[in-house]
Amino acid sequence: DADVTWRQEYDLTLALHNELALASCKCAESNAICQKTVDTILSNVRCVSNRHKAFLESVHGSTLAGNLDEALDFGLWALNELGVPMKKNPSKLGILVRLLRTRRSLRSKSRTEMLSLPRMTDENRLVVLNLIDEMNPSLFILSNEGLQLAHHEIQMFYGLRYGWTSSTMSATATFGLVEIAAFNNPERAGQLGQLALDMLDVYEKDE
Repeated sequence: DADVTWRQEYDLTLALHNELALASCKCAESNAICQKTVDTILSNVRCVSNRHKAFLESVHGSTLAGNLDEALDFGLWALNELGVPMKKNPSKLGILVRLLRTRRSLRSKSRTEMLSLPRMTDENRLVVLNLIDEMNPSLFILSNEGLQLAHHEIQMFYGLRYGWTSSTMSATATFGLVEIAAFNNPERAGQLGQLALDMLDVYEKDE
């Protein structure tokens, strides 16, 4: 009985289901197996952290299978479960307010301070950023520029507040584009582009 197995051998059963979901989400033809396995995991896990892999595997599998709206909808639901509620079509005003807030925080940091930021270690926040990375192909293909900008803002905000990841580098470069498009500031855009490259150098050396 499956319920008994989950109760009596929880860790092993969770690990096996995660492995099955991971294997099946890598092949578009087996996406149905991936999603069914994810549903089973989400129905039986005992805490939010045990759902993290299933969140990522579901979005990856749906994206690979070409089910972009499904990947996006599930990703937004998962982000909400992780405490980061987002709308599929955020308002321009809401995006602008968030961009200005994070732009101000970014401008308050020197190059040295940016390169000295600690690495992010918080598992919940890392999963948020990984989910956003998994959702980005769907956002690009669906031309959802508003949500793309909102995602880059979160990547930058999290990097400044909680420690940086590889996502922080791409967000830094994106904020360079924002400086040109929204504020007509090519000098600042160039600085951020160079900063993103410098961060990449530091990241690769640490690896």
